[in-house]
Amino acid sequence: MTDFARLDVDDVPAAFTEAASRYDRMVSLNPGYHRHLRSAADALLETLDPHRPLRLVDLGCGSGASTRALLAAAAEEGAEVRVTGVDASPGMLEQAEAKTWPAGVDFHQGLAQDLAAHRSDWGLEAPADGVLAAYLFRNVAERDAVLADVHDLLSDGGTLVVQEYSVAGSPRAGAVWSLVSWAVVIPLSWITSRQTRLYRYLWRSVRAFDPVQTFTDRLHAAGFVDVEVRTVSGWQHGILHTFRARKPAWLSWITSRQTRLYRYLWRSVRAFDPVQTFIDRLHAAGFVDVEVRTVSGWQHGILHTFRARKPA
Repeated sequence: MTDFARLDVDDVPAAFTEAASRYDRMVSLNPGYHRHLRSAADALLETLDPHRPLRLVDLGCGSGASTRALLAAAAEEGAEVRVTGVDASPGMLEQAEAKTWPAGVDFHQGLAQDLAAHRSDWGLEAPADGVLAAYLFRNVAERDAVLADVHDLLSDGGTLVVQEYSVAGSPRAGAVWSLVSWAVVIPLSWITSRQTRLYRYLWRSVRAFDPVQTFTDRLHAAGFVDVEVRTVSGWQHGILHTFRARKPAWLSWITSRQTRLYRYLWRSVRAFDPVQTFIDRLHAAGFVDVEVRTVSGWQHGILHTFRARKPA
């Protein structure tokens, strides 16, 4: 296929294999690339308990840069981790496997949309504590199905972090992305490899990807809660986004057939102080400026936030 042929989503794994030997060199020319991966990995690890062994999945691991970011973030937290990297491109996986890794890191070839069918093949029979998907979902046609499969893979309370470009709905972001793509990224790809198809596809796929709110809505629809999104600083502000979402912990009784803890939760809430009684306790302890508020939604009048101040 010539360099001028249009690259479609089904051709992406082969195109990455074609570019694999030069990929690390290309991304190294982006000074923020590894820093942003590390930021996404930190966003995942900071939600998990570092005092027990953690099972992590790097979905769309590529040549292993995101896997390395996960290991660095885990080391900083003092967490013992096992990481499974999955990628559709055999060439990119070959680059990843050629690097030196500690025990507990393994790689498997496959499409993200095959997660449900190949969990056992990839050693993912047990639930994962966290999943990182960096620069993956633009290349996934069945995004809702993959998000549902990731939700199923996660343990109760587990975290998904998605790092992805999105410019739809922002004329400024779209214009900056096009300018940088055609003035910098695509010319650099020609200089380094005499190939531009993959990076012309990158430009198109970013412009075509979900608006931020649409992808956020997909996460909610897949059953995730506590969905957060943030963007980076610099020229990619409003272009590169990190989404973080959590699988609800209250689903544990469905998956574990254990209810003792949640029956205790029900009893303990019913037995706890009335609001005024707890306010009186705060006053009796010497606090002043005691305030209380409740949340909206179905927990209105059930969940309360108390704020109090020690006198100056």
